[in-house]
Amino acid sequence: MKTINLKKYYYPICKKDTFVEVPDEVADAIVEESRAENANDAKQHYHCYSLDASPGIENHFPEQVISPEDILMEKETEREQEAAHALMMERLREALATLTPRQASCLHARFLEGKQFKEIAEDEGFTTSAAIVTVRNAIIKLQKYYGNTAQIAYRESHSKLVCRAASIIPSVRLAGRINSGCQAGPVS
Repeated sequence: MKTINLKKYYYPICKKDTFVEVPDEVADAIVEESRAENANDAKQHYHCYSLDASPGIENHFPEQVISPEDILMEKETEREQEAAHALMMERLREALATLTPRQASCLHARFLEGKQFKEIAEDEGFTTSAAIVTVRNAIIKLQKYYGNTAQIAYRESHSKLVCRAASIIPSVRLAGRINSGCQAGPVS
C-alpha cells in the first residue's frame, strides 16, 4: 500500500492536503496518468501556444496598459464625435425645415414609420403615384440642401469634421441611380 496526497493530483477538487492509502497498482496508475497528462500539456504548449492560450496573460504586458494620453485621446475623440453628431442633427433639422408640410409628412411616414406608398396615399388622401413623386421630390430637395451646405461649410472652415458631418446622410437610390451627399474637396 502506498500513501498519496490527493491535493497533488486533484488540486481543483481537493484543495487541502489529504493523504490516502491506496493499493500499489492504483497509485502507479494515478502517477502514470498524471505524467501522461503533464506531457500532453507540455506538447500542446510547445506546438500551439499563443498569447491567447492563457486567460489574462496579455494583461502582464505594458503595451496593453492604457496610458493617460490614450485616455485623453479617447475623451477628445468622443467630444469630436458628439460635436459631429450635434452638427449633423442641426443640419438635419434645417434640411427638414426646407420641405413642405406634405413632403415632410410623406417622408416621415415612408422612412420612420416604414409605410408603403399605397398606405401613405390612403392616409394623405391622394394617389399612390403622387405619394411616390412627393417622397422622391423630398429626397431630391434634401440631397440638394446637403450638397450646398457641404460645399459652403468646406469653403468656410476647411474642417474635415464639418464636411464629414454634412455628408453623413446616406446615399439614396432614385430611378436606378445612386445619388451621393457631400463632395469632399475644394469647390471652385
